[in-house]
Amino acid sequence: MAKEVYDEMLRTYGVTPHTCTYNVLIRGFCKNSMFDEGFRFFNEMAGFNCDPDVVTYNTLVDGLCRAEKIRIARNLVNGMSKKCEGLHPDVVTYTTLIRGYCMKLKVDEALIVLEEMSSQGIEPNMVTYNTLIKGLCEAHKLDKMKDLLERMKGNGDFSPDTFTFNTIIHSHCCVGNLDEALKVFESMKKFQVPMDSASYSTLIRSLCQKGDYDMARGVV
Repeated sequence: MAKEVYDEMLRTYGVTPHTCTYNVLIRGFCKNSMFDEGFRFFNEMAGFNCDPDVVTYNTLVDGLCRAEKIRIARNLVNGMSKKCEGLHPDVVTYTTLIRGYCMKLKVDEALIVLEEMSSQGIEPNMVTYNTLIKGLCEAHKLDKMKDLLERMKGNGDFSPDTFTFNTIIHSHCCVGNLDEALKVFESMKKFQVPMDSASYSTLIRSLCQKGDYDMARGVV
């Protein structure tokens, strides 16, 4: 439907599309994994003297990463400033790319992207840190996860939140490190981090599976 409206806009009314028009179209195609169509409109923008913006790129990168086309997404990011002078990746671009690598458990590449962010003067945000922590936990890179957590704490702007702690608790439980999981749980209390049902259920379930019912009751 959106494509038909676009065609009618050009053919019948002679209205020149602008960046927002293309961003909406590209987002729709990417959500439906129709990347050939998405890139066709992306490449068509130049014909209308319409420059893509960071939202255009972020939309394509997000769609490609969700479809696990991480190499294409990476190449697209690398070519941003070459295609459009003065246009550079932002925190959303890099965080999306990091999520793409983490989805494929390529956490070393994700950490390289984090360093690239820093070299470009772009500070990671809470979503960046939590995405990486989750990826490192899922890849069982717990030492690197701890290093990242310390780096996060060293940045005065951020503190681990409920999602961060729950991710780490779940990771320790998955590999049977229940003592570590309990320490993290106690840290949540110490730092007065709000707990939700996942904070309790993951730990209680793991303790019960181990047969440590008294400890499970103590958690409650």
